[in-house]
Amino acid sequence: PYKMAANMRQRGSANAGSNSNPHSSLLNNGVDPKYHGEPEQKVTLGERTYVVIALFFLSALLIVFFAAGQVPPARTDAETPPTEFSEERARRHLDAIAGIGPRVAGTYENDVLAVNYLLTEIEKIQQAARPSHKIDVDVQRPTGYFTLDFLSSFTHYYDNITNIVVRLSPKKATRHSLMINAHFDSTMGGPGASDDAASCASMLEVLRALSQTDSPLKNSIIFVFNGAEENILQASHGFITQHPWAADIRAFVNLEAAGAGGREVVFQTGPDHPWLVRAYAEAAKYPFASVTAQELFQSHVIPSDTDYRIYRDYGNLPGIDIAYMDNGYVYHLKYDSPDQIPPGTMQRAGENLLGIVQNLVASPYLAYPGEYRHGDTVFFDVIGLFMVVYPHNVAIIINSLAVLFTVLYFGYKLKPSKSGGSSGLLYLRQLFCAVLVLIFSWITAVITVIAVAFFMTRLERHMTWYTHTELILGLYVFPAILVQVLMHRAAQKYFYKNIKDPWVLEELVFDSVVLFWVGLLGLATYRGVCSAYWCLLWLVCPLLARVVLIRTTDRQRRTPKGRNSFLPYHLLGLFVPMVMTVYGVRHIFVLFIPIMGRSGSEVAPDFVVASLAVLSTIVLSCYLLSIIYISKSVKRLTFGLMAAIVVTFALTFSSYGFPYSGNKDRPTPKRLVLQHYCKTSHSEKGEVT
Repeated sequence: PYKMAANMRQRGSANAGSNSNPHSSLLNNGVDPKYHGEPEQKVTLGERTYVVIALFFLSALLIVFFAAGQVPPARTDAETPPTEFSEERARRHLDAIAGIGPRVAGTYENDVLAVNYLLTEIEKIQQAARPSHKIDVDVQRPTGYFTLDFLSSFTHYYDNITNIVVRLSPKKATRHSLMINAHFDSTMGGPGASDDAASCASMLEVLRALSQTDSPLKNSIIFVFNGAEENILQASHGFITQHPWAADIRAFVNLEAAGAGGREVVFQTGPDHPWLVRAYAEAAKYPFASVTAQELFQSHVIPSDTDYRIYRDYGNLPGIDIAYMDNGYVYHLKYDSPDQIPPGTMQRAGENLLGIVQNLVASPYLAYPGEYRHGDTVFFDVIGLFMVVYPHNVAIIINSLAVLFTVLYFGYKLKPSKSGGSSGLLYLRQLFCAVLVLIFSWITAVITVIAVAFFMTRLERHMTWYTHTELILGLYVFPAILVQVLMHRAAQKYFYKNIKDPWVLEELVFDSVVLFWVGLLGLATYRGVCSAYWCLLWLVCPLLARVVLIRTTDRQRRTPKGRNSFLPYHLLGLFVPMVMTVYGVRHIFVLFIPIMGRSGSEVAPDFVVASLAVLSTIVLSCYLLSIIYISKSVKRLTFGLMAAIVVTFALTFSSYGFPYSGNKDRPTPKRLVLQHYCKTSHSEKGEVT
């Protein structure tokens, strides 16, 4: 009887320890069969799991592509009230301006034909305006110079360039104005329909709609039709430093383009004026804005700049920078014609612009914006449905609370077991090993994908993805996934061979990913990065699902029914960050792939796209790696990925992989920059020698 009681106490102590802490099973005390002896029969997930995950990814992609393609129907004159925006009217202006042809600053087409058309249409609006409004028009031809650090430092001198300035104001004069800016000049060889005739057309239609309202404006609106932006921001400098109306401007909206059509994105605001982005969030019917785009653009990763910089630096003005970004293949080319701008695009942009202008011009902050400078702002749209806006100071508090919550989560894991074992220390050791395996798998994936890019470059198969972007999946994404799957499967077999319970391994890998995101969130918060909200999403959503939903099923994990509920709960925790990240990644590729076609010889485009692809894959798959450890087999997944990779490589070495296309509806041309010089020498007396 004494021996039986001792054995019962021993079993009871072991059971108490295992129930008190999930990771007491990590304790190699000679009793737990997870480490020594015969392995227990564990319920694992079948290979259909990967079909479910693939469908999960597909659903996220469908949601994102549906959201990104949403534009309102183009409205006609007949169905549109006089005070609302009509794409049909705006299209007539677009067709007329783009129909002039290339409009290079200083040419007859730009400084005479385009100017005459704009003045004629403005005069029509002026004559039809309601009595409550006053419209003043001025043609400015400034001369000046300024120094600009863009790609390299140089000094601009300009002479007699053209601006058309229109002021819409109430009958009773006001001292405060909102400025709307767009440029009507274009680059050589292109009609500049999206860049930036479409924005000028939208400005004309917004001016007309506002002039038809019966109520007087609270403040004035100055419309600047800028005639020299493409020769690097000259007309905006001439206006803001020399025009007498410039002194009354308190804020501005700049309209630009980096592509033809699509949704227009807010990619710069402020600086340090959160009321501007809040006004956009309140007024824009179809929001599309991201502080990540702002930080990316201002880091000069994108080789471009806009008039926003001139108004900010030389006018000391806060503003909003908005640009089209889809179909950048036609940017600055002869293909940038009105037919490349899909129906509904201008309706969307015009309704947004009209709402923003009406909100800003009536805002109490417009009179003295300097009093409302409150630092940086975190802002982003949720797949175009609504905006999330909060001050950076609030972001610091939210991020800190998330870090604290994660510390408490790990603190619970480190609790000693009731059996008196040191499971906390052993858990730390195993977690450290899991982090090493995770980092090593990521490094291996990066090296593999970069090697693929190097291989394609050496074989002179450059930019095979330029037209057929789906090839990026087989070239870079699938190899990155395959390498990670093989690495973690090998780690389970050889590195974690003493841990018999695959569910303990699953939780270890999950925790290692949590540790990565909490570290990255802390670092980004410390560095003052507003885009740290991405880390917040990837940390909080999966962790809450794990703590609130999955933890409640721990006791049922030994049954097939209980463990079948694991995957839905796990994917539910990933849904929000997955959809938001796919949304962001989609726009990164939409922006950067066309840029690679005009980046020049100093940038290796295959390496840039490969890097973006592998980093995106690592982020999107990070919490799915733990599924490998609780799967019966990954053979079908491995063979499926390898087959997709082989098919992709076969396509890249066929005519399908040719980078460029002359398709009239969707051209993806190759760019060759040719500069012709004619050198004329003069004597000291001015005679041609």
